[in-house]
Amino acid sequence: MQIELKTLQVSPRKAMQQIVDYKNDPGNGYTNSLLCFMQLFIVSNRSNTWYFANNASEHFRFDADEHFLPHYQWAAPDNKKITHLDDFAEAFLAKCTLAEMISRHTVLVKSR
Repeated sequence: MQIELKTLQVSPRKAMQQIVDYKNDPGNGYTNSLLCFMQLFIVSNRSNTWYFANNASEHFRFDADEHFLPHYQWAAPDNKKITHLDDFAEAFLAKCTLAEMISRHTVLVKSR
């Protein structure tokens, strides 16, 4: 898992775009770096926090409207979004929850 933190004035979308750009840049050695082993990414500017899987290239990009698909916000049992980083970390980064999320979002590499 990688956590990308931005200042409050910077949208978490910028962090998402940074990760997408790094993954799609052929000169950065993505397939030979630790980034290819990441299963989850978390991006936050402290007040807004999102998570998403290290997905296949066709799903790991922004579309024309700059919507990153798929990305998620964590929710409490009453379905209220948990967006503040401190609350998110307390709920999501608990060992059992994090292990469950990584196992759920594991992306297996397929060969042809």
